[in-house]
Amino acid sequence: MAFYGNVPEEDVTALQNAVKIASNVIARLPALSPPMWRETAYELVLSGILEDWVANGTNELDDEDEEDLSNLLRVAADLALSQEDILRDAAFQTVLRSAMHDWVENWNAEE
Repeated sequence: MAFYGNVPEEDVTALQNAVKIASNVIARLPALSPPMWRETAYELVLSGILEDWVANGTNELDDEDEEDLSNLLRVAADLALSQEDILRDAAFQTVLRSAMHDWVENWNAEE
């Protein structure tokens, strides 16, 4: 593994995992999604994963987390695709950004 000075090895591992999961999640975008949504989705999902780490100390995501993130992404895409063309990009970004915010704030909260 590369050496990153004072960055702890476990942080590097957590970041590698976050990047991998974000890539896996965006691979589940519906086939009819515009190609530019991949970059938007990647940024929003990766940001959500990293915000969850900072806010909640969650740096070990599992298959269930990846499935939840994929489902949130697919719901955002499906809802956006149901809008008229001119509103699709805004709908996709807004729904996914809000879903990721909710995931960070509420999905790891104690019942």
